[in-house]
Amino acid sequence: MTADVPGRSSDVEAAPASDAPTEVDAANDKPAAADGHSDSETARKLDWDREPSNPRNWPTWKKALQMLSVSSMAFVASVATSIMSPARAQLMDDFGVSSTVALVPLALYVFALGFGPVVGGPLSETLGRQPVYVGSLALGALFTLGAGLARGFGAVCVLRFLAGFCWAPLLAVPSATIAETFEARARGPVSAVFILMPFLGPGLG
Repeated sequence: MTADVPGRSSDVEAAPASDAPTEVDAANDKPAAADGHSDSETARKLDWDREPSNPRNWPTWKKALQMLSVSSMAFVASVATSIMSPARAQLMDDFGVSSTVALVPLALYVFALGFGPVVGGPLSETLGRQPVYVGSLALGALFTLGAGLARGFGAVCVLRFLAGFCWAPLLAVPSATIAETFEARARGPVSAVFILMPFLGPGLG
């Protein structure tokens, strides 16, 4: 004999069955999808490691040609720092400036080398290395040509600054190119050759 509880029915009604998937079922389905995504990423990574277009899989001659290209561009950018020093006397005569003021184009070029990588580095990560190399080299050459043909001292200073700004990525971006082309164990000698260029440039200029 059972006692009736006030406010409650003595008969328990069964809850209707629902066809909607429960949270447990959804949670059980997620690992399978995650595993499939992980497997596809692993497969793509393995394919890239064996891909002939991967710079680390290039033949030796192609890697050497690339190193020659980036080292030559770095040499050009560095030799332009001091190559204008012998023209100080001519700048004084042509523009009527003092010996100290005649060094301003040189100082502005070196000053601009510190700002160029701030723009060139991120662009090389988004647009790619080649567009930055080609664009920087071409623009720097045009500004250098303009500095040589300029008729005013102010124009020489501005164009020299712009040339240094455009050629600065040629000194900063190649380090990323070397890391993408050579394995860690082979980067030492290659990096030494590249690092030598910024030191040879001002000395020879």
